[in-house]
Amino acid sequence: MIDVSEEIYRQFKEIMNEYSENIEEECFLEAKKICEDGKREIKTKTPKRKKSRVGGNYINTYRVINRNKRFERGCTLWNKQYQLSHLLEKNHNTSNQYGARGRTRKNVTPFWKQTEENMVKNFESAVKRIIQKRR
Repeated sequence: MIDVSEEIYRQFKEIMNEYSENIEEECFLEAKKICEDGKREIKTKTPKRKKSRVGGNYINTYRVINRNKRFERGCTLWNKQYQLSHLLEKNHNTSNQYGARGRTRKNVTPFWKQTEENMVKNFESAVKRIIQKRR
């Protein structure tokens, strides 16, 4: 004899699992899209060298990493030269022509923080839109 409450619980659990998997998949695809958009945006905001010197390919070091494991799904935007990103984002001392540390400070160009805030806002609104669409 089949217990009705167990059958209802099993069907409800199956429906909810399918619902959450669909939302998770759509959120992952949206995160990938937002990371790629952020990569393009940060490439345009990154300060460029005024003088042409060797090794000026800092803009091309941005990467989007996709994680698609069982319990960990998402995307990360990062830069291979994170030390340079930190120096450009934060204020730091400069050195004079003899290598001694001077008291002059470089100008701050907050390009990374603005892009990160935009990406977070876009992802939050996208998740809200996905959930409301599924209702």
